[in-house]
Amino acid sequence: MSMNMKCPICDRIARYKKGGDPDVVKEFKQSILIIGANQHFRGYAILLLKRHVREPHQLASAAQRQLFDELMTAGDAIWRCFKPWKLNYACLGNEVPHTHWHIIPRYKKGPAPWLVGKFTSGNKAFEKNRQELVKKLRGFLK
Repeated sequence: MSMNMKCPICDRIARYKKGGDPDVVKEFKQSILIIGANQHFRGYAILLLKRHVREPHQLASAAQRQLFDELMTAGDAIWRCFKPWKLNYACLGNEVPHTHWHIIPRYKKGPAPWLVGKFTSGNKAFEKNRQELVKKLRGFLK
């Protein structure tokens, strides 16, 4: 399926391909890992499928396996980099029907994601250390 320019994830991937995106941590074969726009959970990242596919089961088996390997690689890097107590993985697609995973590091002292509200929304305080987090996480993905 071709890029759907009405999809914010497709739009973001198109912008990245045209000139980069400072939030991109790593481009994989099937996906792109970005640092989340809001760091209520330090190390929060999103893995975006590069193609517009609504459900992961709609991918061919080989692409599914590759994507899952990329998800596990991203999760492992977040685990080693930020040392959370637990990682939550969420592939919902309720608001944006494009396959993507929220990778949410959880710490013993911290709120549950569903109690924070719109934790994916922007945060001006995050702008100050975004590049530091991107660089730090990239170091765990070489």
